[in-house]
Amino acid sequence: NSQAKLLKLSHQSALKHHMLKHTGQKDHVCETCGKRCGHASALQNHKRVHTGKKRGERPACDECGKTFTSASRLKRHTIIHTENKPYGCSHCGKEFNNPSNLKAHALTHRSTKMFGCNVCGRRFSQSAGLKQHKQLHVGKFKCKVCGKGFTLKHKLLKHERQHRSGETGSGGSAEETDQIQNQSNL
Repeated sequence: NSQAKLLKLSHQSALKHHMLKHTGQKDHVCETCGKRCGHASALQNHKRVHTGKKRGERPACDECGKTFTSASRLKRHTIIHTENKPYGCSHCGKEFNNPSNLKAHALTHRSTKMFGCNVCGRRFSQSAGLKQHKQLHVGKFKCKVCGKGFTLKHKLLKHERQHRSGETGSGGSAEETDQIQNQSNL
């Protein structure tokens, strides 16, 4: 019977996991209360008793509230809140708390900006800068008259008011103004 079970357990880790049921071995210890667990996942589950966090709740930074997919990513992030910034830019002197931020910053000093916006032509030294910039063009709130996109609804509403008053400079005709007013009356 137990041999049949062993045959079903094709992965070594699954076999080890199964064998803990028989051996009672508990190598994972809680630093807070000393409780011993057989599996790392069981220990993680237990630790929520001390932290008050719910299952599936992502770790959050106490300083800024940003959440992370893992505790190790949170730990890496917390460095940004320290005053210690040992990595200095040789070009402008700006200081950073980790080498990857310095490396990203150094790209801003490049004379060639390889990433160009296909909408307005503005160029960026990093793809992340272009990606962030493109949000200005896309936006989830679109003007029904000219198609311009906005990331914030109140900015769209302000823009549409400008169409109605003829202040947009985008050629908002009387017909387009009537169209907006009719849509807002629906």
